Amino acid sequence: MILLTIKYFYCINFNKLSLLTYRSIMSLLTSLVLSIIVGPHIINYLKKHKIHQTIRKNGPKRHYQKKNTPTMGGLIILLSIITSILLWSDLSNIYIWYTLMILVGFGIIGMIDDCKKICLRTSQGLSSIWKFFFVFNIFFFNYLNVL
Repeated sequence: MILLTIKYFYCINFNKLSLLTYRSIMSLLTSLVLSIIVGPHIINYLKKHKIHQTIRKNGPKRHYQKKNTPTMGGLIILLSIITSILLWSDLSNIYIWYTLMILVGFGIIGMIDDCKKICLRTSQGLSSIWKFFFVFNIFFFNYLNVL
């Protein structure tokens, strides 16, 4: 987005911004800083609203130490990656959008899995058959778009 903004609005071709290694490093740093800044706020929100996974009763005893560990931490990862991609990648490249669709699709699968665990107050989320079904559909529809 930064690259496109400078290219089209200012009609300037910055050599540094067109370098893939520079944008990759800046994207990495942006993701890191964003996850460090936003992460504690999301974790506190999840703890405050008691959004945590139920621990299985027949599991090992050391799993009870993780009793109040919040779930849905993938939000932090997805937020930082998507923001970083939108800021530093060349958005005119169609493969960036396909990759983002796959990333968001997998995030939605994880969110559905976590929501099922939270709402039903059980450690059982989506079954492996449903996860495979959703993953297959995400890849299949993106593959059709590439053709």
